[in-house]
Amino acid sequence: MMSTVLTHTPGPWKTPGLDGGARVVSARVNGKSKTIAHVYSHISLDDDADEYNGQQECNARLVANAPEMMSLLREVAVKFEGYREQGMQTPIYLVRRINNILKPNARLDGQKDVTQ
Repeated sequence: MMSTVLTHTPGPWKTPGLDGGARVVSARVNGKSKTIAHVYSHISLDDDADEYNGQQECNARLVANAPEMMSLLREVAVKFEGYREQGMQTPIYLVRRINNILKPNARLDGQKDVTQ
């Protein structure tokens, strides 16, 4: 059985606007804009349109920043690994939380899990 390496769509991801009532998160892939996600709000548009639109925009920005946040977590994990190799203590609760986030992704994209 052939092993498939899974990765996320490379960043940067953007929030260019609305599509049928949903906020769109997109990325440029091979020179073309591709939709990554349609983002909504849990607030009813009928209840408070301003709050709905504001929350929808915040949710979309959070999703759009996922590639950058993953990169930052990897940098922190590598830094913690360097500290441990030097015999320095690292905040174990942060190491565990980062490991929980990166570990599934590391298995999927073939990257070494540096937080173990």
